[in-house]
Amino acid sequence: MHASKFARGYLELAGILAVAAGRTVQRGEGPAKGDLVTAHSESDPSVEFNLLIIESNAPGEWLAEVFAIGCGLESLTTFDGVDLGDKVPILLDEISGIIRRSRAQ
Repeated sequence: MHASKFARGYLELAGILAVAAGRTVQRGEGPAKGDLVTAHSESDPSVEFNLLIIESNAPGEWLAEVFAIGCGLESLTTFDGVDLGDKVPILLDEISGIIRRSRAQ
């Protein structure tokens, strides 16, 4: 069972707003191994976690390694029990941004 440290991400908010406006939502496949994702703390949304996807756990859930934690301009080494280098599960709904790694064609 996934015990979340992350807030619901902006991807979910964008989907809610699109449905409210009567548009169809295309969620895509989510991140892949090697992609970088951003999530925000559930207890303090001003804290941002930058994560590297290292594997897919289950549909809609990935295992990621924490490579940066920040609050505004301040870099942190730990926040709310999550440390740099930790491997943490993350759900698609918690992801606020995805930077896809370059994929050779």
